[in-house]
Amino acid sequence: MEQPNYLLGEHEVPRLSVITDHLAVGRMDARHDEDYPFVLTIMTDAELSRFQEPLYIPGKVVMQIPLADQEDTITVEHIHRAMNFFQSVRESGQRLLIHCYRGRRRSATFAVAALAALPVDFPRAIQLVLKARPVADPRPGNLRMVAEYMLARGLQN
Repeated sequence: MEQPNYLLGEHEVPRLSVITDHLAVGRMDARHDEDYPFVLTIMTDAELSRFQEPLYIPGKVVMQIPLADQEDTITVEHIHRAMNFFQSVRESGQRLLIHCYRGRRRSATFAVAALAALPVDFPRAIQLVLKARPVADPRPGNLRMVAEYMLARGLQN
């Protein structure tokens, strides 16, 4: 089920944007893309209730990071769960799609985290995400939380 076109100003938010050979960011309707067997879903309860499809997708490994309604703040626990999932994806050698409802804020933040865990320098990770997905707009507080998580675990300098 494809979402209706979502416009940001005069520009449509693309369904999916490829960041690297193994990582993409997208809207909710990108989750069925056959090229991405691993899917990280970051949605609020309200968004999930509007979306009528089950989260399970046959043939895919799906991890959901649920957020409280109207909550757009990412916690250390969210990041930790995502990092464990990223590790599984890396070990499998497969591709990962990270999505939130519109594919702009939360998905972009977790894409930065996935790149920083490779490790890609944190500012460079942000640049790569923004270059591949110009409509991305990760919240500064969420990026700060990811940066602090990486520093505390020695994943970034």
